[in-house]
Amino acid sequence: MDVLEMAQVESFMKNETVLTCHRRNELLCVIWEGKCMDIERASTNYPQDRKTKSEVDVQKQPTFWHAGDWTGPKSLQPEWSLSGDCDHGKGVKDIIAISEHGVKVILLNMNTLDGILKSGSPLYRKYLTKKAKEEEEVALRKEFNVGNKLEFLMSKGWGSSARSLDDSSYLAHNSSFNFLDILMQNSALSDLTAVQIRHLEALSEGPRKYRPGELLWQYGDYINFAFIIVSGTAKFVDTRNALLNRRLSTGSYSQFNKTEMQSRFQRLSSNEILRPDKQIIVSPSSEYAKLEQILKSLAEENKYTIIPKDDQPRKSLSRFANKVLARLYARSAYTEGLVFSKGHFLSDTSRMVRGSLAGEHYKTNEEWTKSIGEDVDTTHFHSSNLAVGPEGCTVLYFPRESLISFLDSHPGVLLSLLGTQVVV
Repeated sequence: MDVLEMAQVESFMKNETVLTCHRRNELLCVIWEGKCMDIERASTNYPQDRKTKSEVDVQKQPTFWHAGDWTGPKSLQPEWSLSGDCDHGKGVKDIIAISEHGVKVILLNMNTLDGILKSGSPLYRKYLTKKAKEEEEVALRKEFNVGNKLEFLMSKGWGSSARSLDDSSYLAHNSSFNFLDILMQNSALSDLTAVQIRHLEALSEGPRKYRPGELLWQYGDYINFAFIIVSGTAKFVDTRNALLNRRLSTGSYSQFNKTEMQSRFQRLSSNEILRPDKQIIVSPSSEYAKLEQILKSLAEENKYTIIPKDDQPRKSLSRFANKVLARLYARSAYTEGLVFSKGHFLSDTSRMVRGSLAGEHYKTNEEWTKSIGEDVDTTHFHSSNLAVGPEGCTVLYFPRESLISFLDSHPGVLLSLLGTQVVV
């Protein structure tokens, strides 16, 4: 009700200025009727700040707003080309009406709206907190350079593994990132609306850095989180035959030996309490071999490239990869050569949202393991093992409760993620 009381509806004739460049971040402007575009004025001479590659590569042509679109500060308009921060490298532009019969817009003053959102929206407060923290981290990062990377990584808890990271890996794990750029690497999530993107960004936690060989999730673990990779790689592994580091609930690390892992596997798989995913042999001419080749090429490309939203050849490959990954998931299988990289969404969504919530009273994986043999619902537990690649991995993660709430609010997104464990 407060927002409705402060909203102003104004009309403009064709070629009239709807918003001057100086007011682009002072007002939230929603196009009600008609069509607008931005136009460069002689007075628009703003300094160019550091931006991500996707922002620098925004289209050279004018930006258009249709009925239902809006512009304002980037906190409320995540699509950079439509936001008040978009300067096309030449300064922020004015917005003018171009419809023959003029336009009608809704204007809201950001000074007042910001206070209303802060007091009434937990997601907005969380988003602002995340942005403030990111700015602090960027300022802190400027104090370090590649020459003293070891000191920086040791201070961040990487320990001896920091010595094995080369300069490119160091920069990949510790450069700033843009959430929209990460989503643009994903064929499914890149199609989310601006509202869905901002909602999902507010729900994300992290970034969290994982050491090489550490487990993102383990067979038999309760599905507490979904992940999206910011940098580095991850892959499915068979922990019965590997020694892998795992982060404990306390934040410390432990290493499972083969005997302990085999004992755990036998307890969980006995009487088919939780059937583990199986590794299959890949024929060189099969679709699985093509899938492995695509994922490896994407991993190399993602290290150095920001993918534009309209990269159709890449999207075609990603759609093929998602179809084959879904078939593997339906078979409860994986192959050794699957490599997941920047922008890939890791979530056993079907199990996360399936059936009753009978397992929610198990607060830790240890409680779940001790309950084996009891009559429990096993639909909410991992049947695979996902480990970090040799260069480490940085991820954003989404707690189960908040992600389920998001998917409930956006059933179309839920449908696109059902039947998958990884979406590229």
